[in-house]
Amino acid sequence: MYNRRFFYVLITLSLLTTSAYSQTDNINGQEERAYLIRSLTKIADPLFTALSQNKLKQQMPVEKVDGMQKGSPSTYLEGFARLLAGMAPWLELGPDDTEEGRLRKKYIDLALLCLHNGTDSTSPDYLDFKIEGQSLVDAAFLTHALLRAPKQLWGRLDGVTKQNIVAALKATRATRPPQNNWLLFAGMVETGLLEFTGECDQSRIDYGIQKHKEWYKGDGAYGDGANFHWDYYNSFVIHPDAPGYFTNTGNEGAKATDRSQYTIKTQQTVRTGA
Repeated sequence: MYNRRFFYVLITLSLLTTSAYSQTDNINGQEERAYLIRSLTKIADPLFTALSQNKLKQQMPVEKVDGMQKGSPSTYLEGFARLLAGMAPWLELGPDDTEEGRLRKKYIDLALLCLHNGTDSTSPDYLDFKIEGQSLVDAAFLTHALLRAPKQLWGRLDGVTKQNIVAALKATRATRPPQNNWLLFAGMVETGLLEFTGECDQSRIDYGIQKHKEWYKGDGAYGDGANFHWDYYNSFVIHPDAPGYFTNTGNEGAKATDRSQYTIKTQQTVRTGA
């Protein structure tokens, strides 16, 4: 009899504890989400507001070390494209009647204005995509943003802005990427062009994927080129970009096979340590 009562007490305590933890986790999750959104909008607000008003180059300070002057014209594209790439999944949730939903609407509207101004060659805030080198990198981040938010960003753009974006992305073909993670930037741009226009330079997609298959080092890590590099490019570029190709380049059997092989190869160490 005592054992049975003790057993019931344990069950009751377990349920109460689980409920308490669940409520705490929910509160903490809400607080964390609110903090992340505050941080996101704190970063986004100055840049989005300025670019939406064609005042970005006038207002945005540019800091650079000696020897980096050549790359400074790409700073504006870099700031906008990388910011938008990070925000895009959140923006794709769309507007709604909640406080957060209204905030998303604000930044969706600002982003659309920024995309218009930034790709209009007559705009004072035109983000020059013709600068060889760095412009390819940040055009890829911009492309990734549009692929991550096809409804709220690309789907809401007017026809002229879409044409301007396509022309801007094609301009980056002047850059021949080196034998490292930059191959994925070229492939990302072409993936976007395929999605937006139905046409692309397929070789720039296929070559980047093939080389990264060759550069796989094990334990989910790829060489940044033929040699192993232990830096942030695996998490910042290689793993985020490569699956994006498979998601947006059609449903052909070969693509499905490549997707499966990529997934197996990058996850096999979890099961086998191979």
